[in-house]
Amino acid sequence: MFNSIKHTKVSEEIANQIKRLIIDGELKPGDQLPPERELIKQLGVSRPPLREALNALAAMGFLDVRQAKRTFVKSVTSKLLEDPLSLLIKADDQKIFDL
Repeated sequence: MFNSIKHTKVSEEIANQIKRLIIDGELKPGDQLPPERELIKQLGVSRPPLREALNALAAMGFLDVRQAKRTFVKSVTSKLLEDPLSLLIKADDQKIFDL
């Protein structure tokens, strides 16, 4: 009768928001993300979950985190576009589940 409550980590919410901006084309390949301090202000989060989200997105191939904390959007022509279903699943697991 009842569904369990899903607790999402702050870092997951941050990552999902950035992924959505990339998928929707608001952030394009080569775009530089604002500095960490600016992202922290805009998102209303602390540094550890932001860094965790950025590192997770880099591991998934969405971002390129460089020295001096510069972060760029990567081209989404890699494996992510080769398998569109996996991109959708990574973008929002809950929406896929609802289907």
